[in-house]
Amino acid sequence: MDDIRKLSDPGYELRTPEVIALLVGPSFAKIDGARDDAMVLMRKYASTTTLSRYEAVFLKSLKEGPEATDLRLIAKVKPNPIWALKEIDRLSQLPQWKNRSDYKEEIRIARAALGDKKIEDEYISDARRKEEAGDMDGLVESFYPLVEIGTTRTLRAVCQRVKSPLIYQSQGSIHRVSIRLLAMEALIYAFPEHAEFLDSNAIKSDEDYMRVEQFCVNATGVQYGNMPRPPFFTRIIAGGHLSSPASGGLQ
Repeated sequence: MDDIRKLSDPGYELRTPEVIALLVGPSFAKIDGARDDAMVLMRKYASTTTLSRYEAVFLKSLKEGPEATDLRLIAKVKPNPIWALKEIDRLSQLPQWKNRSDYKEEIRIARAALGDKKIEDEYISDARRKEEAGDMDGLVESFYPLVEIGTTRTLRAVCQRVKSPLIYQSQGSIHRVSIRLLAMEALIYAFPEHAEFLDSNAIKSDEDYMRVEQFCVNATGVQYGNMPRPPFFTRIIAGGHLSSPASGGLQ
């Protein structure tokens, strides 16, 4: 199915109607691994605009139960919140959802994506706390639930870091990478149709960073105000060589 997904043009974004039709048609015929794989491919590679055309399919999947749906996909589709939240409330009371931490996280992400401002605020504040505490691992990890929620406010929170001076260095490693690049990589999840534009490999100069910052302003309305421009930096790999980073993403 991933080979089929790659038939989409330009390859990263999943949007070709015939490919989508296979993923929401035969792949959804029954509750099995094929459906699971199809849902993962769609939420990782398809845009909200593309997925919203198949809202009825995903709402039916949500109604069929926890084994039949991916709440992160529901978060990206953003279907009718009144109906979707009612189903999520029902599912959240099932024993198999109450006893699994990963389901609880999915529920929180879906609720925030569908309009729960309190949970949305908690994710935004969590990223801020980790940043202020100097927890770079935690900050980078926080980007992904923010882009999965995919509201204007959570996307702005990630876009703010596109102009951050912070440098990430994993423990015990000399590899150093700009937080700006890691924020860009996370944003591809929310904007797969602009994957090439947000590709951190394309950052060769400060003008390239400025180009992405302007994209964030246009796409989310983020305001950088008087934030100073950080010194130009991409990453340093083993041996001290400066290099452009490889693209990452959600698992």
